[in-house]
Amino acid sequence: MNLQGMMSEIGNIELRQMTTRLMRGENLARGEAANFLNALLNPAATDAQVAAALAVLAAKGETIEELAGMAVIAPFQCVRVTRVS
Repeated sequence: MNLQGMMSEIGNIELRQMTTRLMRGENLARGEAANFLNALLNPAATDAQVAAALAVLAAKGETIEELAGMAVIAPFQCVRVTRVS
């Protein structure tokens, strides 16, 4: 198996660790929440990991710090789309 195939099986380790913390009811600091959003959008994250992480965050309830941390990094994750005429 090649490295890319192995990584897609494993998924994103950082996202897995943060999801586990959220499952325990822990809150993320602002910087950790920014890393959480980056991990969600990382191509190494599997669809199952993204779904689980978002479900766990919603079940726990987002804090102001978590939302603020994700809001700070969100504009840097945007892709500009231009209109073709």
